[in-house]
Amino acid sequence: MRPPILLAMMTLVAACKGGEKAPEAVAPAPAQAPTPVPAAVEVAKVEGKTDATAGEGGCQDHTGMQKMVPPETAAVRAFDHEPRSGEKAECPISGEKFEVAADTKVVEHKGRWYALCCDECEPDFKKDPDKYAAK
Repeated sequence: MRPPILLAMMTLVAACKGGEKAPEAVAPAPAQAPTPVPAAVEVAKVEGKTDATAGEGGCQDHTGMQKMVPPETAAVRAFDHEPRSGEKAECPISGEKFEVAADTKVVEHKGRWYALCCDECEPDFKKDPDKYAAK
């Protein structure tokens, strides 16, 4: 669609050139209905989160987040050794699956090691380790 000012100018130029007809105005296309937004995204908007999966109970906006892996990835929740970089872990707090890195928060409880997906999960685990170790 051409803006009205452009149509007015074209009409004026056409009149000056000896009566050439100005181009016809084009009707605007009908507005399309907005694409539906998944409920998880709506929840995330309300909670102020930015990740599209934030409404699923994850820790996407927390500090110190680890590199997430697809949910179908095999991951360990409780290790019998201190987790090493590159191993796949499942956070006992959030259930998020991620790749262990050098800066991953790791806690030991009753001879088992637990890798945490973000900084915010550590205090929760330490507050009630038996609750999360039993998951």
